[in-house]
Amino acid sequence: MEHLATTLGRVFSEAIAPMGPPTSEQLELINQNRPLGREPYTADEIVSVPIIASNNLVNWSNGRWNKDALIKMAETYPGLPFAVDHPMYTVKNTVGFIYDVQLIESNAAPVDILEAAGELANNTAVVQAEGFIQMVCYAAIAADHPILDSIDMGRVNNASTTCITDGTSLCPLDGTKFGSQSRYRCAEGHYHPFYAWWYDVEDEDKVAPYAIKTGVISSVELSLVLMGNLPAASIPRGA
Repeated sequence: MEHLATTLGRVFSEAIAPMGPPTSEQLELINQNRPLGREPYTADEIVSVPIIASNNLVNWSNGRWNKDALIKMAETYPGLPFAVDHPMYTVKNTVGFIYDVQLIESNAAPVDILEAAGELANNTAVVQAEGFIQMVCYAAIAADHPILDSIDMGRVNNASTTCITDGTSLCPLDGTKFGSQSRYRCAEGHYHPFYAWWYDVEDEDKVAPYAIKTGVISSVELSLVLMGNLPAASIPRGA
């Protein structure tokens, strides 16, 4: 009998369009981003690369995106750069562009993803309350670009998002905004986890286990990185 985690991993993989020459539907989306007057791209010029860019689980810095944030990111990613190492002040490390985004929702998640960042209990509670949401971005990369060999051989694998937000974060214990009572406290008096990184808090029960990040205004770019803030953000691999 197939293990549940294996089954879930296979189901998620089957929902993602694999790396390779774009399908006719993908090519149509890619060509919506070609320069004005350029001849349409052909399937032999482009490689489509899927990237698990984000999800709604807790990351290494005690934060997570909610569904509204992921939806806004998904809406604003198409047409934006796919790069290496977040090159915010140069275009030299841009390797392609995002042409499509997919949100995959389910009522369960593989155990290895739940355990990531040491957040099994919190992530399990998140999935039980609102399900598991993955955001998959699809990048168009020129077929002769050397980054494809690095992706193919696993020399680069992990990913990280960049987006602009209004700074809103919510307390998972009561749903109110941090900053309601003071800069790092919600309306019910719970401390933002960042506060506990810097200052001693006598009553640990008053420290929220993580912050729910929302208020996304726009995505900016998606990068390949050595290690991202979200453990699951990476190139999907396997059979």
